[in-house]
Amino acid sequence: VPQMWLGSSLALACDVGALPLRQEMLDALECLQSPAAARVSLFDWGRSELNTECLHRNLSDEEQSLREAYWVLWQRGMLRVIFDAIVDYQRMFGWGLSKGATTSPGEVVVEVWDFDTLSPSSLIGCVRIPLQHTCGPRFFVLDCSGAESRVAFQFLNLLDAAVGKEGGLPTLKAEVSTTALPQRSRLAQEVWHVTVHGVHNLPSMDVFGKTDPLVRVKIRSPGTHVGAMADSHVVYDHNTAMVNTRLDFGASRPHVVRSLYAVLGRMWGDALDPKLFVAAAAHDPGADDAAEQESAHFEEFLFKVRRFRGLCRDLG
Repeated sequence: VPQMWLGSSLALACDVGALPLRQEMLDALECLQSPAAARVSLFDWGRSELNTECLHRNLSDEEQSLREAYWVLWQRGMLRVIFDAIVDYQRMFGWGLSKGATTSPGEVVVEVWDFDTLSPSSLIGCVRIPLQHTCGPRFFVLDCSGAESRVAFQFLNLLDAAVGKEGGLPTLKAEVSTTALPQRSRLAQEVWHVTVHGVHNLPSMDVFGKTDPLVRVKIRSPGTHVGAMADSHVVYDHNTAMVNTRLDFGASRPHVVRSLYAVLGRMWGDALDPKLFVAAAAHDPGADDAAEQESAHFEEFLFKVRRFRGLCRDLG
C-alpha cells in the first residue's frame, strides 16, 4: 500500500532476533543459501496516517496519486542505500592490495575535504605516503595547492610546535598498519588499516562557519589508477578535529564475491552483473561529474533488475 509519511510519523522496524555469526554467514554464501529473512514492520508513531488498502480506495484520485508518487521516492531511497552499500563494499574489499616490490611499494592517498550537502564538496588538501607500516601515529603536512604531495616517511618533529596553534600548517595525524588473516577468512590477503586520528589547522572553507572535514583514503597498488577507497565520517564546523576513525581495506576471495551477487540475484529474481558495481566503485566521488555518474549507475541498476524497472527514471 503506498505510504506518504515514512520518516515523519511512520517508521520501519527490523527485527532479526540476533546478529548472525560470521562463519555461519560465510558458509551460507558458499552454499548459495539465502540468510534468514528479517521481519520488517511498519508502524505509526505520530498523528499522521498509516495508509491501508481500505483507506487508499476511499481517497480521491489526486490523494492516491500523491501517495503513489511519494511511495516511489521512498522505494528508490531504500534501494539507493542498498546500492551504495554494495558499491562501498566493492571500494573497500573488491581490489587486490599489494605492497609491491621494495623499491616500488603501493601508496596511500589521503584527501581532506570540506563536506557540503547543497553544493559539491571542496578539496582542502592531500598527501601521499608509501603503503607500509608507520609504526604508530605520524603527522603529515597537507598540500593545499590542489596537487598531491609526496612526503618523507618519517615523523615530522618540526610540526609539533605548529599543531593545534592558530596559523599553523594544515596537518593530518594518521597511521598505517596491517593484520594477518586466518586461512578461512573471506579476505584473500592481509588487511590494511589506515587510522585517521585527526586534522589540524585547516583553512575555513565556509562563508559563515569553519570547515566540515571529511577524510577520504585511497590505496593504490603499483602501476594502477584505481583501487580501494573509503571515507571517514564528517566532523561538523571544526578546523582542528579529532576524527578517530579506522578504515579497513582488503581483497575478498573471488568465490565470496560471486556468492554475494548470486544470493542477491536470487532474492531479486534477476542475475546481477558485478561489472555494474565495479564500474560504479571505480569512479572517483571527488570528480566534477561524480553526482551525475553515481545517479547514472543507480538508474542502470534499477533498469537491469526487472523487479525495480518501474522505479527507474529516463536514462537519457
